[in-house]
Formats: sequence, C-alpha cells, structure tokens
Amino acid sequence: MLEKIILIRNLFYKCTLISFVYFIFVSLFYMFNKEWAANFSANLYNINNENFYLILIYFLGWMKIFTFYVFLVPALALHWTAYKLKKDQK
Repeated sequence: MLEKIILIRNLFYKCTLISFVYFIFVSLFYMFNKEWAANFSANLYNINNENFYLILIYFLGWMKIFTFYVFLVPALALHWTAYKLKKDQK
C-alpha cells in the first residue's frame, strides 16, 4: 500500500511541475508577444481583443487555482500519509 501511495504522490508532484512550467510558458509568451498573441487568438476564435484579455486573465487565474487544489494539495496530503505510514512501520 505504501508503494501505491508513493507512486500516486509522485504522479501528482509531476503534474504540478508540468502545470507550473506550462503556466510560466504561457505567461512569458503573453508578456513578450502581447499584441501579436492577442490579435492572433482574437482572429482565431472570432472575438475582440478586450474579450481575449478577459478570457486570458480568467484562464491564468483558474489554472493557478486548479494546479494548487487538484495537484499540489493531494500530493502534499499523500506525502504526509506516506511519511506517517513509514514512521509507523519502523
């Protein structure tokens, strides 16, 4: 059981890391190519630039919340559980 908990915990940690890297990539891409990215995305999805900026802000905010509560919090809980199980086995 301990091995399964550690495996799932490691999966959650890796998902958290991938999400943070993706978040940083999207944020940096937006910062350095603000007008080009806005125009490209607005034309691609047939929306105006103001709506694109609003959608982008919502996306970045929800992505941080999702990463924290869906990946990081369960990973930390599993880490704590695995530590407690290891301690009790000794």
